[in-house]
Amino acid sequence: GTVKKFSYLASFGNQFTNGLSAVANGTEPDAFNSINGNLKLSYKFSKAFKTTIYGSFDKYSADFDDGFAFADANNVLKTNQYRFGLSSEYKYNNGSITVNAAYNDVERDVVSSFPSQFKSSGLVVDAFNKYNFNDMFYTVIGLNVQDNKMESFSIPFGGTAFEQSINPETASFSIIDPYANVVYTSDFGLSINAGARLNNHSEYGSHLVYSVNPSFKKDINFGYLKGLASYGTAYITPSLFQLFEPTYGNADLKPEENATLEIGAELGIKNKATFNVVYFNRKETNFIDFVDLGSFVFQYKNTDESFTASGIEFTGDYKFNKRVRLNANATYTKVEEDLKLRIPEFKVNASLNYQVSNATFMSLSYQYNDAREDAFFNSTTFASEMVNLKSYSLLDYYVSYNLIKNRMTLFANVTNLFNTDYQELFGFTTKGRNVNIGFNLSF
Repeated sequence: GTVKKFSYLASFGNQFTNGLSAVANGTEPDAFNSINGNLKLSYKFSKAFKTTIYGSFDKYSADFDDGFAFADANNVLKTNQYRFGLSSEYKYNNGSITVNAAYNDVERDVVSSFPSQFKSSGLVVDAFNKYNFNDMFYTVIGLNVQDNKMESFSIPFGGTAFEQSINPETASFSIIDPYANVVYTSDFGLSINAGARLNNHSEYGSHLVYSVNPSFKKDINFGYLKGLASYGTAYITPSLFQLFEPTYGNADLKPEENATLEIGAELGIKNKATFNVVYFNRKETNFIDFVDLGSFVFQYKNTDESFTASGIEFTGDYKFNKRVRLNANATYTKVEEDLKLRIPEFKVNASLNYQVSNATFMSLSYQYNDAREDAFFNSTTFASEMVNLKSYSLLDYYVSYNLIKNRMTLFANVTNLFNTDYQELFGFTTKGRNVNIGFNLSF
């Protein structure tokens, strides 16, 4: 709500599910219970300056089974997460200054045959200035600062009490990133978006990443034709867990690096349709993998090889009339053998939307995933084995009715309409047909 210069938002949610076993062959149901809340307070001091403070929490408890033997187990994962933040914006002639700050605290408790406890915290501050030189050109210059640390506890073999296994004084790093972005939009169809960021990591030093995104749009009799391209680099440092976990961590890990090229075209038909096709190619080096070193020893390690993933993505949006609309996208991805885990070669999503009346809306959503390869640890042979996951198709149905305009909407949703049996992860359960019925109420 809003009271003069003051506005507020409060929300609370609870989700509980039960009746499914986490592993496909299990007979005991594994429950999931989640509670979350959010509070946001904003005050507009003047036309130029406003501030927002917010806080939120998430608490959930999830039962899970033995992922090695794929058998029922009385395991529970409990997580508590708290977030607090501040966002301020000051507007001046031709520009604005924005400062965002957020603190995040997470506590996680694993109750199983190998119990463990994790604690982590992170502070992020992002400040940037946006300046409009004119209607065609503006810049964004900013600074992003992060500080992260974690701590964990486990029970040593033969012990009965938790002992610290990761020291937060060691398992911590900070990042300072100055960045700049420029956007140019001409009056003859050319647009250029370019940016650069200098990543200064307390463990890995400095590294420059950048991106360039040009496009050109040409109006034609029945719409427009646009050519577009993109090239960008990325630099991904290892997580604190990958670096410092006592059993699997590796303090000698190097950051992953990749470069992505995209080239495409878009065709727009006035008030009727938009079609887009893009070719993409991504090359990755220093990929971090979880590998078997032998003698039942596993560790995170950088791979020596570089990998390439490429493909074509098509998207389309077609209006049959004012009430019926079709959206669809299809992606073909060619991935080298070592990166093929759970990545389908061909994937399709489509939705048919029908605005039956001003109050009633219906939609059908379709999803197709091609066959994929997965890996699992065989508890009999004590080796990692590859397995093929079959292709599958899913169909969902949704309907809503606006009972009271701008106040109350009734809805029903049926997912996996034909109760298809499929797998996303080998050995684990997926949902069959599910029916949700409810309402949204606004005051």
